[in-house]
Amino acid sequence: MKSARHENIEAKEAEMHPTEFGNLEFDRLESAGGVEESTELVAKTWELAKTRNRFVWPLLVGALAIYFGLLILVLSSPAAMSQSLYGEINIGLAAVAAQLLVTVAAFWAYCTWAAAKFDARAASLRLHAQQATRGVQHV
Repeated sequence: MKSARHENIEAKEAEMHPTEFGNLEFDRLESAGGVEESTELVAKTWELAKTRNRFVWPLLVGALAIYFGLLILVLSSPAAMSQSLYGEINIGLAAVAAQLLVTVAAFWAYCTWAAAKFDARAASLRLHAQQATRGVQHV
């Protein structure tokens, strides 16, 4: 037999816009008695996201600054970019190669950081969330 609160949640579900299902899931957890665990999971998720953002945003800003800096440099001084460094290799080609290396380095830095600091915490959080929601019926 369903509780009145659970029936109320099901009635809300029929009238909801698809973007509101996150709140519905929180209400479902609340009716199952998992609110404390749910709010703890939300807090840990936000903490993990902040940790990721403290690494990712500076990395992105730096990579974009180098990208647009080289682009502006190439467009503003084409004569300088066409000066030969060695044989057919000119400064413009070296700048493009440097840009590619910066992209690879940023990708490597993120993958290394994620493997060392992020992935294990995210997997642990996912496992904790799955354990907390066992027994709660999902739609």
